[in-house]
Amino acid sequence: MEASDALELLSPVFQNIELRRYAVSRLSHAKPEQILLYLPQLVQALKYERFAQNVLKEVKEQEEFQKRKEDAKEGSIKAASEKTTTGSDYDAQSQQILEQAIQKCLTGDDLASFLIRSACNDATTTYYLYWYLKVEVCG
Repeated sequence: MEASDALELLSPVFQNIELRRYAVSRLSHAKPEQILLYLPQLVQALKYERFAQNVLKEVKEQEEFQKRKEDAKEGSIKAASEKTTTGSDYDAQSQQILEQAIQKCLTGDDLASFLIRSACNDATTTYYLYWYLKVEVCG
């Protein structure tokens, strides 16, 4: 599949997350020159990404699920409600959440992560990505 075909799969017509991830995986094989060629459209395609599933929200949901799972193992809701976290525990958890978010961004298969990785690998892409994003946000 060509990069131009993958770009079409990132249009608002296609909302399926797996299909969009497939398009990004195909784009990841493109040369930096091709990415630069399609960069304005890729930045516009960010509008159609499902940010409701944003990284921090996903990490927090996983954390809450894990906590509920542990509480269920203990078999006591009372014990779970009596637990408190100290400031240092909270800071450590926040740091861990931030690190997980950064790791997801660097290894993620969504369009935003792909653009960030591309920008990290090529200075010209970084420059143009910055300005295209700035125009998109301000315009």
